[in-house]
Amino acid sequence: MLKKIKVMNGAILEFAVELIETHVLKEISKSDIVQVKVERNKIFTISEVRHEVDIYVTIDLKIGTKLIYIFECKNYSKMVVSKNDIIIFEKKIELLNAQKGFFVARRFGRDSENMAKQNARIELLLVKSDDEIFGHKSEIHIHSLLLDNCSATFKLNPPIQISSDFEFLPIKISGKNETSINMLIREKISKRSTSNEDHEITTSKKEQLLWNFTLKYENPIINNKQFDSIIIDIEATFKLLPSEIIYSYDLDKKGSYIKVRMVDYFNEISAINEFTKINNEIMSHAAYIENPTNIKIGESIPVSMIIENLSKNDLSITLPETGDSFHVDYNKKKITFLQKK
Repeated sequence: MLKKIKVMNGAILEFAVELIETHVLKEISKSDIVQVKVERNKIFTISEVRHEVDIYVTIDLKIGTKLIYIFECKNYSKMVVSKNDIIIFEKKIELLNAQKGFFVARRFGRDSENMAKQNARIELLLVKSDDEIFGHKSEIHIHSLLLDNCSATFKLNPPIQISSDFEFLPIKISGKNETSINMLIREKISKRSTSNEDHEITTSKKEQLLWNFTLKYENPIINNKQFDSIIIDIEATFKLLPSEIIYSYDLDKKGSYIKVRMVDYFNEISAINEFTKINNEIMSHAAYIENPTNIKIGESIPVSMIIENLSKNDLSITLPETGDSFHVDYNKKKITFLQKK
């Protein structure tokens, strides 16, 4: 069951708006003739007076033209945006010579709405905590993939009787430090790249994913005894663990944002992932580990995700840190597997 969505504070709202705007401008950023920059909490000093802009966006067309857009974010829980808030924001637009200013808030007063209508460069954007995109009522579900059961059969040459503790015996293979068969299996599961692999999906009380794979090693030394070869056939069953929603909201006319807590295959590492959704595209932003003591510097984050699409629209999914892109067809029974590298 997904956890209750928390109320966002101001800093989280600013950060989320920054990610949504980065997603919106993603395609423009790829152009060789356009340079896009999105900055948060930018300070300007004009006539010895300091001004802070929550989100400052510049689009440099490299032909002598630079477009400037600014965002003001107010995450008032009870108050409404006042007329004075709009007046101050209008002054920032004027001082920075911005083409457009977006004021983001949960609610606006009548005077603030009427004040904003008098300036064509001001656009009011409503933000709301919304579970219709990613949450309880959502068409898109994001799950962690958790190892539920793993079984293995062994074929050795020459053959021997397999003891109950066989998978934990020391093994030496070429190119690796001494380890155990158990650790070799764990390593394969942790580092698997699955974007091009097919998976059999079975349905029981809970959605599960089944993966069969084989490990083969030549000339292994197991418990100080030399063998010609070992073949390990593994069947791993994974269950879908709903992600814990930390923050989720929808920004009117722009897109949606979610921040979730996920776990690795073995439920040993938890990571924070952030996603934005613009139209029919989901973008995964940089993730970070909550308990990084088990992760070495430079290692990838061993958290995998299932994205289940129940909408009537096709989706595309982008992992910008890897450059990978995936497509999710509309099919209520289909689950697409992705790995966060």
